[in-house]
Amino acid sequence: MTSYVESTAGVAAGGRSGVTAIVTGLLFLAAIGAAPFAGLVPPAATAPALILVGSMMLSTVSEIRWRNPLIAVPAFLTLMLIPLTYSIAND
Repeated sequence: MTSYVESTAGVAAGGRSGVTAIVTGLLFLAAIGAAPFAGLVPPAATAPALILVGSMMLSTVSEIRWRNPLIAVPAFLTLMLIPLTYSIAND
């Protein structure tokens, strides 16, 4: 799920060739080596950053067309399921 989201973000940023996928793959390989060190950071230290990112993501809620059920229902379910399942991949 994470690699799919990264790929989609690359396309949204303008990357249409395969170079964005290659760069994403190389960064994931680098992340494998950095993952044990990231695990040393306590959750209390990363929580403020995650709260800040979440609040910045919520700023786009006002752009959702709530009167259109085809858009509003999936948006609402996503907004509810991500925090309740503690994962962006479970919605």
